[in-house]
Amino acid sequence: MNGVESYTAPDVESGLLADPGVLTSSLNSVEFAYLARSVGAAAEELGLTVPTFRSPPTAGGAGRSIRRSPGQRATVAVRYRSRPMVSVAADMVEGVLQACRVSSAAERRASDGQRTTDFTVRDRLWVAAMSALAELAPQQGVSDTPQRRAEDQRAA
Repeated sequence: MNGVESYTAPDVESGLLADPGVLTSSLNSVEFAYLARSVGAAAEELGLTVPTFRSPPTAGGAGRSIRRSPGQRATVAVRYRSRPMVSVAADMVEGVLQACRVSSAAERRASDGQRTTDFTVRDRLWVAAMSALAELAPQQGVSDTPQRRAEDQRAA
């Protein structure tokens, strides 16, 4: 895959990507951008039109919103501050699917030439997102605090 590490269904099911940090930590802006690029690369590899990602959604209190403009790519806005990484990843994956109008029925009908028979479009996007999150997960003993995020932003 182009810049996206490949995992098999058994790897995901066995918990290879299971990391408590992925479930509880929140992202900073640089990490949000990295996650968006990873999900976008997987979507592009699957032949989908990659939406633009931004944050936060203009709808107050919404975790995710999608805006479509005639003649332009859809924009998926996801709130990432003070939310678990995995929630942000879920909103990005579902945002791509909705922006590209990919339904479960369409996933089942899609040709195997674009993907392996083991994975649906959603699964491939999830693997890309979880791979990115596994790389971003906090190191052992390093807590995710507002101070750490501020330090990360200053370093970027």
